[in-house]
Amino acid sequence: MSKPAYRHLAGLVVALAACSAEAPGPSTEPDAGDSGPDAQSGVDAGDGGVGSGPCDPTDGSGCSGDRRCVWLPSSDAVRCRAIDLDNALAVGATCEPRQTRCAAGATCALIQGASEARCRKTCRPSQGNRDCDALIDEHVCVELSPSSGEFGICSPITPCDPLLDDCSAGEACAFVHGGALGCAPAGTAEVRDDCSTDQPCQRGLICVNLGSEIGQKCYEPCDTGNPSSVCTTPSTRCRRLLDQTFGICADSIQCDPLNDICPPDQRCTLVAGSALTECQPAGNVPRGGDCRTMSCQRGNVCVDVDGTAGPICYEPCGAMSACSVGTCSVNLEGFGFGICR
Repeated sequence: MSKPAYRHLAGLVVALAACSAEAPGPSTEPDAGDSGPDAQSGVDAGDGGVGSGPCDPTDGSGCSGDRRCVWLPSSDAVRCRAIDLDNALAVGATCEPRQTRCAAGATCALIQGASEARCRKTCRPSQGNRDCDALIDEHVCVELSPSSGEFGICSPITPCDPLLDDCSAGEACAFVHGGALGCAPAGTAEVRDDCSTDQPCQRGLICVNLGSEIGQKCYEPCDTGNPSSVCTTPSTRCRRLLDQTFGICADSIQCDPLNDICPPDQRCTLVAGSALTECQPAGNVPRGGDCRTMSCQRGNVCVDVDGTAGPICYEPCGAMSACSVGTCSVNLEGFGFGICR
């Protein structure tokens, strides 16, 4: 999809519902303990052991003989284990976490919402979905838990489009694992209600986190590329979400950088992952300073104009607000103001 050159704004990280630790994710059944057979390999801890040199659990390589490299989620350990290759279960096959061996490069996991555990391809979340690309259906690489370490599993998703509302009955299009859009069980939360994995939005709405001041709420999706797109939610207009092909119907103005009405110790700033503004604590970074890790002084906005120079504090400007230094040369589409350069 095409992305605007200034998509990194205000030191922003797109804070979407599915990206947080609350996002829907897989889980494993509780283990009886690490002293018995491993939950994923079904092999006693003494059978096999660590091979010489590093091994790779995403494909099982790096071990000697008939042993294969496996990831043990219960202890977040990587081990070389003996596997009966003739009877190993393929990715997607049902398995019993405490007893069943999965094929090399896979582990047994019960994904949230599933009725039974299956062998899932092992992957590295730090590599995006690269380890899952060879699978036939669409999958995303997800952590089993926030503390699962380097490895995760390839979790299947049903892709969807919030503007088409194309999920099955009883489901809604939502941000799921890793910020991907997929079909998930619909809930009862209405427009502007708080939402989470345990409290999902109604069908036709989407749960988005727009920062600490606004929080995670249900919004009506809208088409930012269609001038005739109309928001039905009162007192809102279509505001784009960075790095997405759709927007959300949100309050048009929380504050105005050109007429900062925030409390004295705060400043009007851009909201993470959107074309919204809100009052947040002001920092000490002066105009022209790097605002990657610290906040700008009041009266400035943090913008990465072209995605290469990094976020810098700029003076905002508009038709009725001239620059104290430089000219109003960059118009930030969707924000209603520009910056002085």
